[in-house]
Amino acid sequence: MLTKTTQPYEFLIRWTDGKISGAHIKFLETVSEDGVTLAQKETSAEPVELAIEVGFPMADVWAMVSAGAAQVGQQALTDIAGANAKKLEAEATEATALAAKEAATKAEAEAKAAADAAEKENARLAQALAVAEAAAKAAADKQAFDDAVAAAVREAA
Repeated sequence: MLTKTTQPYEFLIRWTDGKISGAHIKFLETVSEDGVTLAQKETSAEPVELAIEVGFPMADVWAMVSAGAAQVGQQALTDIAGANAKKLEAEATEATALAAKEAATKAEAEAKAAADAAEKENARLAQALAVAEAAAKAAADKQAFDDAVAAAVREAA
């Protein structure tokens, strides 16, 4: 037996300045014989009012649209919550990394200051050693001179 059925295919809502300004519906017309689809055709968009006039159950469509919108809204809220959690985690990781960087910079400055102090101490010790070596040489030279004078005095006597 040949049958033709018409069922909703698309429900289109238009907004203007954030307010609904129109709604249209498209139908899918199917021709079948003994449960086998022979042809299908999408109709042009028609104002919702015409669909209501021909007895189309718009209350059911609105209920489906509302349920779908609620589901989409809930999923959006879930997605936003997940994104916010990831953002907070990233911010915490960034704060930890910045704190570690600051600590490393401080440790580097302290190490440089210690290295500079050690270099100054080494320079001071090198200078003290040079002074001590010069004093030791002067003392040795004086001792040698005194020994030479004492020897000369003994020979002359």
